[in-house]
Amino acid sequence: MKLNSQKGMTMVITLIVIFIFTMLGSVIWHYSNESVAHSDRSFRNRQAYYIARSGIEAFTTYVFNNDNYSELTDTISRLIDKSSDPFEIGDKGGTCVLRLMREDGIVLVEATGTYEGAMATAVLELKEEDAPYRLFNNAIFATDNSNDSISVTGNADVVGGPVETKGKLATGGQPIYFDCIENSNREDYPRVTFPPKLNDNDLDVRPGNVHRIDGNSPKYYKDIYVQYQGTIIFDTSRGDIIISGERVRLYGHVLIEGPNRVYLYCQNEFLSQIDRGAMNHPFYHEPIDSLVVLMPETGIFTCYNFGGLLYAPGATINLMGNATFTGSMIGGKIGIGGNAVIEYVPEAASVTPDIFDGLSGVTWPSVEDRSKQYVKGMWRDGR
Repeated sequence: MKLNSQKGMTMVITLIVIFIFTMLGSVIWHYSNESVAHSDRSFRNRQAYYIARSGIEAFTTYVFNNDNYSELTDTISRLIDKSSDPFEIGDKGGTCVLRLMREDGIVLVEATGTYEGAMATAVLELKEEDAPYRLFNNAIFATDNSNDSISVTGNADVVGGPVETKGKLATGGQPIYFDCIENSNREDYPRVTFPPKLNDNDLDVRPGNVHRIDGNSPKYYKDIYVQYQGTIIFDTSRGDIIISGERVRLYGHVLIEGPNRVYLYCQNEFLSQIDRGAMNHPFYHEPIDSLVVLMPETGIFTCYNFGGLLYAPGATINLMGNATFTGSMIGGKIGIGGNAVIEYVPEAASVTPDIFDGLSGVTWPSVEDRSKQYVKGMWRDGR
């Protein structure tokens, strides 16, 4: 009887142990499945978030690399409170939708990423600031809108910066090796008004002579003529020099000394001879805006060695032969030919309209209220 009781107890214990292990196995299996599912959800959520971040990074790369501020401002304004169509990110089937919002001077770029049914959102702040207007961000800008607003012949070349025109570039079928933007929609540059006539005095620097001009020198001449082997020196140690000439002929050398600027107005003709006249060249006086030549739209600029900024919207520009132009120019109709080389100085891109503050003859309209630039801000937690 006792033996049978022990056998019964052993069977009960065995059944209990089997039951416990069965339940434990079921719990472990269920936990394992839940863990795998959770891990899979976590992976898909992370992928969806990375896709959202990638969509924002792609958009902001376009924003930060676009220095056409007026175009960028218009694009951002048109996209506010609108959602993009879904677009693919990567090669694993992930998609992204972008939406822009404006909040107290901040543009919020919100992206929703989707990956295998999982969704995640990322948000980046873009700080909106007034953008400085860049006058000289091209080697050449032509305000003329004809089919040959910029004419390139011979071996003429432009290095270091882009070329832009409201019209067309004419090359006669020859290849060119520089970038050109045609049919530009950039707003017109204000034209230059030549200062009122003050006298009929001429400045004639003869061969072997050196003539110095400072802040106390006369400001107006009918004819500025630097003869071959003559030299004129602008001494800016006491401040900016503003000087006007109805006609400027440079067959000698023109140099600049001192830390300030020379503003030279030329009404009719700016002329130098091949391999003779050298305007602030070949070792131009830094910074590049130390010399600014201004001409009305009736002016004609023909120079063979120049270093500085030429502001002559509407005027005719001719650079031929072995001409070397170092700096940046804004003209009307522009011809470059022969072995002429226009070399852009990147520092010119930092010049803003306040370079004309206090000058007569140039009235620059305010554009800052229309153009913005964007600076990367903080990432926000997505919803």
